[in-house]
Amino acid sequence: DIALDGVHTARRAVDIALDGVQRAGANLGGGAAVALTHREANSDPFGPFLQRQEQRDERLERGMIAVADLVRSLRYRAMCPDKETARSTESQVAFKNALVSRYHAGFRRNGKHFISASTSFTHIQCAVTGWKTSKTLCCAGHLLPHASAHDALAFGLSPDDINDERNGLLLAQGIDNVMHPPLRVCFLFDVLHNRWEFAVLDPKLMQQVVQPTRKRFRELHRKPLEIPQGTSPWKRLLWIHAEHAITSAMKKGWIKDQAWEDELKKLASLLDQVNGKCDSDAALRTWLADSITTAESQAKDRDPLQTVKHKPGAAEATKVQTD
Repeated sequence: DIALDGVHTARRAVDIALDGVQRAGANLGGGAAVALTHREANSDPFGPFLQRQEQRDERLERGMIAVADLVRSLRYRAMCPDKETARSTESQVAFKNALVSRYHAGFRRNGKHFISASTSFTHIQCAVTGWKTSKTLCCAGHLLPHASAHDALAFGLSPDDINDERNGLLLAQGIDNVMHPPLRVCFLFDVLHNRWEFAVLDPKLMQQVVQPTRKRFRELHRKPLEIPQGTSPWKRLLWIHAEHAITSAMKKGWIKDQAWEDELKKLASLLDQVNGKCDSDAALRTWLADSITTAESQAKDRDPLQTVKHKPGAAEATKVQTD
């Protein structure tokens, strides 16, 4: 708690200092051209001030980086607590019922078929596998572990949010067991299709069966989550979990493709905006707009027309296709 208070105090100090630097720069205003003239003719009287300002900017930048690193380490520790805290049965049941209600995941048997049931349900649908299993075998998994409620401030939440239904997913036991340490799976957000996808990071999991279902992990890799539209859990929590899980998987040599490096860059960009007090949806819109601008810029640098070589025996006419 003391460390978190120090982080927030440091961030407020950085914000205040940055505002001061900006006001100082604004006060210089139109005197910039005069300063340049004096620099050449009168031994640069503004030099000492500008030099001090640059030094302050450098110290502020280093301070902001240090604060960001501290927040990141606190978040990673919170995602992987040393041990889980004891919870009352009533608390666990209430949290699971809240998730069932949010994701419309309650069912009961009607002969050979299942019918939706908001109350008196006997089975719960896993958000990843889609299987309807006994409600005792489907876990109400916390995205930010219950043991880390005291670290919620590092995620922009309060300790009371730990049992909020947006902090959970209904998962088969086999998936819940590998979600938090050792971080063998994660969830990625597909911006193009506006949906979450399940990703398997540890190749040793691929052939294993997800208990208590008959599905194998390889069948679920990059499978969209089966949750109703508009009921996404807190995006920042899944982004932070994914960033930590992918980084850990790379260090262990589980994944090596460039696509994962690109995914990390996307996550870093989104989290930078969220850390800047931007909500998750606004961060997504900004990231998508920047990506489109970058793609259009790259497209302009390429020749839009490409000559296609003919296969042996083809006509001699040159075919041109648009890139």
